[in-house]
Amino acid sequence: PDFEIGNYLRFGEENTLLVSFDPAPKKFHDSLKNSIVYFQGPKLVSTGIWQPVRLQMRDGIELRDPFLTTDNVTDDGANVKLALNIFQYGLKSKKLDVCVDLVPKNFTGKTFSFKDTIKTKPGQLNRYGYEGLLENVKLWWPAGMGDPCLYQLQCKIKDGNKTLDEYRCNWGARSIESRPLPEGPMYDKYQWQHYINNRPIWLKGANWYYPDRMLRIDRQRQMHFLQMARDANINILRVIGAGPLTNDDFYDICDELGILVQQEFFH
Repeated sequence: PDFEIGNYLRFGEENTLLVSFDPAPKKFHDSLKNSIVYFQGPKLVSTGIWQPVRLQMRDGIELRDPFLTTDNVTDDGANVKLALNIFQYGLKSKKLDVCVDLVPKNFTGKTFSFKDTIKTKPGQLNRYGYEGLLENVKLWWPAGMGDPCLYQLQCKIKDGNKTLDEYRCNWGARSIESRPLPEGPMYDKYQWQHYINNRPIWLKGANWYYPDRMLRIDRQRQMHFLQMARDANINILRVIGAGPLTNDDFYDICDELGILVQQEFFH
């Protein structure tokens, strides 16, 4: 959850964060299951803060929900779509630059750069979209099919030379789809084949549930567990909806190891 605390901060002075929380409920059937270890094990209810807490400050502009997707892969490269939202505080409209870079992360190659201009309106979300072809882009492949080539997506909102907000994450160019077998779909049989970058893939999967009942799941331990899955030739993991809330490290490591993720809705 996010909380607005601007009215409570004492700038230039030391601030103290105090957190209070209620006792764990005795009955948990109507609670969010992701905070409770309740299936195939002891019923442990988590309370308090067990994930990192950070303080973010904005300079009049907030970059929200940048999302870069691969529409399809061709012999020339990958057709991509970028969508993002910009929320502007204040009272006056602004003309801002949207700067996007794709920098190779785990290989040596070409950097893709793009720049455009958007006029934002104050007090509301300003939506921005872009479509284009990344020529000769290095593709991300699952384990056993090729190298999981990753780029770092760097998205910045700038006013002249001043960066107002920015976002960074790992990104890979790949297409995923299901196609019916040559004899066509049948109502009484599963007649589908999965494809990655237009090549058929044989999925070898497992469930990702509670790797640690006490929720001691830092990056090092996740790397250990996920590397074991990779060494066992697993190329897809199903994140169970009743399991713990996964963090960015989990998805980053899966990207780095070439492991697909089947993400269920948490409940």
